Amino acid sequence: MWSLNVENVLALWILLAMSLYVGKKKKSQKNVRWLSVYGTSYIWVNINILV
Repeated sequence: MWSLNVENVLALWILLAMSLYVGKKKKSQKNVRWLSVYGTSYIWVNINILV
């Protein structure tokens, strides 16, 4: 379970990094901010499930 959750978090951070890169190119700050908030909340949910 732990390794699976770590892989999920790593994959999510890769998606966040890609979205940040695309957001910088398109200069869409609102989408980047929403995605970062969603990503951090998703990681908090994973941590709470583990604990």
